Amino acid sequence: MAISKTFGLVHVSARALLKNEIKFNPDVGRVISQCIDSGELIPDNIINPLIEKRLKQSDCKVNGWIMEGFPYSRSQVNLLKALRIKPGMVVVFECDEETCVRHRVNVRVDPQTGVEYNILDNPPQDETTNSRLIELNENSEDNVRKLYKQWKSQIITIEENYRDKLLHVQADREVDLMTEYLADEIDNTFQGRM
Repeated sequence: MAISKTFGLVHVSARALLKNEIKFNPDVGRVISQCIDSGELIPDNIINPLIEKRLKQSDCKVNGWIMEGFPYSRSQVNLLKALRIKPGMVVVFECDEETCVRHRVNVRVDPQTGVEYNILDNPPQDETTNSRLIELNENSEDNVRKLYKQWKSQIITIEENYRDKLLHVQADREVDLMTEYLADEIDNTFQGRM
């Protein structure tokens, strides 16, 4: 994530933590894979300890962090409260369902590098990479719609708990413009504190 690099922050990705857990903890990994493949949210008793452990690591404590994909639920918000973590800013990316579906169903992954490409908005530049791309079950239209509805039903929890920290951003901007906008907002919010 470009924002984390811009500010020297650790990028804490719930998704990356889950993918790592799939790789190194087969028993829990099966549960995670089943949830991902069926468009279900990962149970809090799995994701919460992963997030807690990551935020307690020294690089997060020393450098600060930016988190992606967490919190989603009341239990997850409560975990952050229990850890006495008060985010300085919570960004909510606004996107209508059809735009979200269009974006996610066109995502493909290069199995050699793990890099994601959107075949409409950001296709690979070479045919070799393009020929390796695979589609993931998690990006099926049904799964994306199911997750979108779950997110919309949970957003009130985020809004209630972080009302004074919320930044709503339209997610249909180009990545470079979005990054520039967020960097400006972070600069303005934390001026002199970073």
